[in-house]
Amino acid sequence: MARIESNIPLAARVAEQLRERIGSGEFTVGTKLPTELELARELGVSRNSVREGVRALVHAGMLRAYIEMMHTGEPVHTWPVG
Repeated sequence: MARIESNIPLAARVAEQLRERIGSGEFTVGTKLPTELELARELGVSRNSVREGVRALVHAGMLRAYIEMMHTGEPVHTWPVG
């Protein structure tokens, strides 16, 4: 996937990219998404931008996140919801 470039805030662009990938069927209900670090590298943005974009989609009800508190407290299982 190409790096994201635009005047739109990075987190919003990340959220839009993920929406498109969910809509295209690349990420289906119950499928674990790549990690924040993997998405950040792929999209050429910071992990924080990915985290904010994912958080926006969780808030919108498009993604569900399971938090693993034992290690980092970061979402380790994130998947689209139907």
